[in-house]
Amino acid sequence: MDPRTPRFPITMKHPSFGDTTDNFNASDYLTIGTSSAVSLTAGYALGKPVRVPAMVAMGILGTIGGFLYAFQNSAQRLEGFKKN
Repeated sequence: MDPRTPRFPITMKHPSFGDTTDNFNASDYLTIGTSSAVSLTAGYALGKPVRVPAMVAMGILGTIGGFLYAFQNSAQRLEGFKKN
């Protein structure tokens, strides 16, 4: 089986940024929120000498990472590589 061949029906072959973000579901928003909360907490716990700046930096990085992961999942659903 070729991994480049979609296993599910293709909704959109080449989704744009807006199409992909419009396709976010509750699981995607939960992913973004969870990664933000975990990274904020970790930044505060691990940033002993400068807790607040470390928490802010980790929170920004965690939010971006969660968004990118959710974006990837949404695009894969639209392209037929994951169940929509």
